[in-house]
Amino acid sequence: MDDHLKSRRGKIMQDVSEDVTVADVNFQVSHADAGTFGQWDEKLRKLSVQPVPTRVVNIRNLAEAPSLDREGFALVEHDVEGNYDDRAFLDGAFVDSCVDLIKRLTGAKATLNMYPPIVRSKADAEGTSIPAGFIHLDQTRDSYFAQARSKAREQGIELHRGAIYNVWKATSKPPQDQPLAVADRRALDPDDFVIGNTLVEVGEKAGSYPYIGLVPPKEALTLYYTPDMHIGESLVFLSCDFDANAPVGSAHTAIDAPGDAGQCVPRTSVEVRILAVFE
Repeated sequence: MDDHLKSRRGKIMQDVSEDVTVADVNFQVSHADAGTFGQWDEKLRKLSVQPVPTRVVNIRNLAEAPSLDREGFALVEHDVEGNYDDRAFLDGAFVDSCVDLIKRLTGAKATLNMYPPIVRSKADAEGTSIPAGFIHLDQTRDSYFAQARSKAREQGIELHRGAIYNVWKATSKPPQDQPLAVADRRALDPDDFVIGNTLVEVGEKAGSYPYIGLVPPKEALTLYYTPDMHIGESLVFLSCDFDANAPVGSAHTAIDAPGDAGQCVPRTSVEVRILAVFE
């Protein structure tokens, strides 16, 4: 396994509330190959996954709010007025707000947008990608770092220490039928990692990028979600920490909302990945 995938496991958040339920989370079947995920073309999605009943906890009901530094995720106020169906708004004012948000949350000396916003819809509508319904980390450290260093150099910045954060916002009304669930980054065991490929078929970043899938862990994993996100807040999580001595990031997946599916609204969402340069 790539040395840059190795991480330390630390103390995991213990004081969860009683608001705990179970959802089926898709883990990889193979310990050798996580398959292929086509970002926009369903015909290119060649995955072999198995559902595993997994504890999920409502983030709002945790005794202590999670943080980017510890768990690797945080639910934050992020109210950006605009039309979320308008690509110009997403590419402009919304991306700018995400750049500012990550700078404020992390204290980075510089923050830069990595890619155009990704719009996801369960309906797989034109110009959108369906939610990724299997637990994963977006890319390996080596892949992410090479792109981040190039992006920083375009702005005259030499990247030595930094991280990439995902700003994820549900744009449909609550409660969403497929909320995003995230893992405490300290709970992940690199022995459970398996590499696959994400195929990006459109745009300037078209190509193949390695992602990290997870096989079912020996120790049961707890995930954290917010079933009733509103447009004025975002779930921010660590997509990749470039510190090889730290956990890689917060694994995540779309899940079917526990409870009465008839009360839920089809989920749409938008996500932006921001590079934070620390030094």
